[in-house]
Amino acid sequence: MIFECEFRKIVNDGGYTPPQQIFSVDETGLYWKRLPSRTNIRGNEETTPGLKASKDRLELLLGGNAVEDLKLKPMLVYHLKTPWAIKKFEPNFPMIWLANKIARITKSIFKHRFSTYFCPTVEKYCTEKNLPHKALLDNATCHPSTLRKISKHIKVVSLDNHIIHSTNGTRCY
Repeated sequence: MIFECEFRKIVNDGGYTPPQQIFSVDETGLYWKRLPSRTNIRGNEETTPGLKASKDRLELLLGGNAVEDLKLKPMLVYHLKTPWAIKKFEPNFPMIWLANKIARITKSIFKHRFSTYFCPTVEKYCTEKNLPHKALLDNATCHPSTLRKISKHIKVVSLDNHIIHSTNGTRCY
C-alpha cells in the first residue's frame, strides 16, 4: 500500500496519462533443447561417453504499455546470427533478431534497443494518440542504470524495489 501512494504521486506529478504512458519491459530466457532434469533419458545422456547435454539457449525481450494498445516488437537474442530455418523469412520476421555468443540480452544490447527502438516508438505512439511526449518505464534491476540519461522524455522507475510484502505474505503494490 505504501508504494501505491508513491506510484500515484509519480504519475500525478509527472502528468502521465495512465495506463497509456506507463510501460513495462522485461526479458525471459529459455534453454530450448535441454531435457527435463527428472527423466531416465537425461541420466543416460549425461553418462554416455562423448555425448554432452545440450545447453542451447535463447533470450526474449517483451514489453508494452499498461493499456495494451502498444505492444513492442519482441527482440530475440540467440547465438546464431541467421539460423538456416529462418533465412527465407528474415525480411518479414515478426521480431528483432540479434546474436551474441552467450545468447543473452546484455546491458549494451538493452541500451541500444532502448535508444533506437523504444524511444522512437513511444514518441510516435504519443503523437498518434495526441498525448504529451513522455512515458514512465518500469525498469528491472538487471537493466542498465544509464537509461535515465538517454531520454529526457522517458522517466525510468524501478518498480521491483518498491514492492511491499503485506503481513499475510501476499504481494501488494
